[in-house]
Amino acid sequence: MSPGKKIAATIVSILFALVLVIAYWAFLYDGDLPDFQHLAEFAPSAPMTISNDECLGESLDLIPTDEMGDAFRKAFPAAEAPETWTNQIARSVLCDRAERSLGAHVVAEWRMIWRLKRAFSHDQLLAIYANRAYFGDRALGVNEASMHFMQKRPKDLTLDEAALLAGLLRAPEAYFPSTHPDRALARRNAVLREMVRQGSLSAAEAAELETRPIPKPAGKLQRRLPFGGGDFGNL
Repeated sequence: MSPGKKIAATIVSILFALVLVIAYWAFLYDGDLPDFQHLAEFAPSAPMTISNDECLGESLDLIPTDEMGDAFRKAFPAAEAPETWTNQIARSVLCDRAERSLGAHVVAEWRMIWRLKRAFSHDQLLAIYANRAYFGDRALGVNEASMHFMQKRPKDLTLDEAALLAGLLRAPEAYFPSTHPDRALARRNAVLREMVRQGSLSAAEAAELETRPIPKPAGKLQRRLPFGGGDFGNL
């Protein structure tokens, strides 16, 4: 083999090895990503309390999907498209974004999303997202949010209540019922109409539910905002 061909072969070998290393790091290595075993705890088989999450930093009551009730399980995908769930979960667990460059954070988020899609089922992703989500007014997780906004457990929510609760996730403060009742009402009704489009609710049922008033939260929660926000007292 001529010297030129040997150099070319060496370069090809190096590039191939480099591609393998990058592929391993991107698709298999997860030592620099959040612990998936811990994340799986947010899709429990029975109600439980967790207090060791680095990003949320609070004691949270977690519930399995069957404890979320039929109404919420119907409203949730109407408010938040299932294809976006892994994106939202990835953002909630990559809370060290300030310590990374923008490019490094984007790559970490993409790697996390890829793993989430392969590690968890549809119901598990729903549970992880709903149990970690910030619903506004300091409410973290669907169980706490349901008790705060509706004064009842998620499994006892009516369809209009579930639609309101799920609808808050897009912009919790913008749709906060106490300060923006008109926006909250419009958002809830938009979720109800999307439920009709998805076939989980009839048009007649949606029309009746849209006439119902918006409930208001019971008092103020004393907890820290997610992602390292400061402590807040009553407003």
